[in-house]
Amino acid sequence: MNYTMVQTVKIIYGVGSLEKITELLLEIKYKKPFIVYDNGVKTAGIADKLLRFLDEKDIEYVCFDKVMPDPPASIIDEGASKCRKEKCDTVIGIGGGSSIDTAKGINILRFNEGSILDFVDPNVKMNPSKGFIAIPTTAGTGSEVSDGIIVTDEVARKKCPILCAEGIAEYAIIDPELTIGIPPHLTASTGIDVLAHSVEAYTSNLANLFTDQITSKNIETVVKWLPLAYENGKNIEARSAMSVAATIGGWMLVNAHAHIGHAIAHSIGGKFNIPHGYACAYALPYAMEFVSSEAPEKCKYVAELLGAKFTGDEAPAEIGMILRDKLIEFNNLLGIKKAKEFKYDKDMFPEVTEDIVNEVHQNFSVRKMTVKDAMNVINKIFDLI
Repeated sequence: MNYTMVQTVKIIYGVGSLEKITELLLEIKYKKPFIVYDNGVKTAGIADKLLRFLDEKDIEYVCFDKVMPDPPASIIDEGASKCRKEKCDTVIGIGGGSSIDTAKGINILRFNEGSILDFVDPNVKMNPSKGFIAIPTTAGTGSEVSDGIIVTDEVARKKCPILCAEGIAEYAIIDPELTIGIPPHLTASTGIDVLAHSVEAYTSNLANLFTDQITSKNIETVVKWLPLAYENGKNIEARSAMSVAATIGGWMLVNAHAHIGHAIAHSIGGKFNIPHGYACAYALPYAMEFVSSEAPEKCKYVAELLGAKFTGDEAPAEIGMILRDKLIEFNNLLGIKKAKEFKYDKDMFPEVTEDIVNEVHQNFSVRKMTVKDAMNVINKIFDLI
């Protein structure tokens, strides 16, 4: 049954709350965690901090530090094989969205046969996969509470969303202190992902009064606090606000979902190796312009939060253009570089547009894109028209 509002992840929140990991493991009686992280978390000393807490309580663990950006399916499959071989009884993902998605995928394969790519097909049954603990170190994807993961099919050079309500985290530790060392460009790009989650969920075809109350406030939070976190990464108030906003944004992905903006972001990101936060920054202005004809009042509200002024006489198309421009201004405020600075191949645009119109998030848009619509947007994103 599709419920109007669901949140099943048990959350531990607060500055310094990483230390509670040992208390949590002892309480829920998990004895051998499989720790998943990337080189950035390792270099920053965050992984060592976590492992030190485990060592102090003599908790046995196994590490897997092969996480890569936009997690390749082969890495998830490899991690799952090692996890099963070591007979670990829980998986802890610590890091950004790639680490948490990798860990979530590994945990799913503890309970399900085959490759993680098998579950791209929504008709493939997924067994319940408990025992996953998520610890985000960026304020971005919200994967710690979301019901999805993004996996890269290396052969097809394609990002594949997997809806996995049965693989959602059991627990999440949200410690804003872990985000303090993030550089400004990463603060900006991950923060734009939070904005995209909130704006798209606010305007999706699954939005309702429950989700609107939450997403509208979350948009306001990001608009206020993301620039402050970007300007001063040690501002713990801004970091705390963005950490909570990221988790709430992930929660809204479960209840209202992202829509055409994420379909575009996944498609250009997969084909042109554009990090997800940047891809969302490029896609969101044009996605919102596109859906404004079907959601003018909500688009107007978002634009007003971004500083736009209206007379009340604007047609939906004009509202969409105003919101588009305000979102681009917000990108510029955060130093988001232009899409054309990434290496892209115009000859691949037809393939990208096909991916967009067939991507699962298109199903949640109040207005569906055609190939022609998608081609127009892609050309605008790369400043070709």
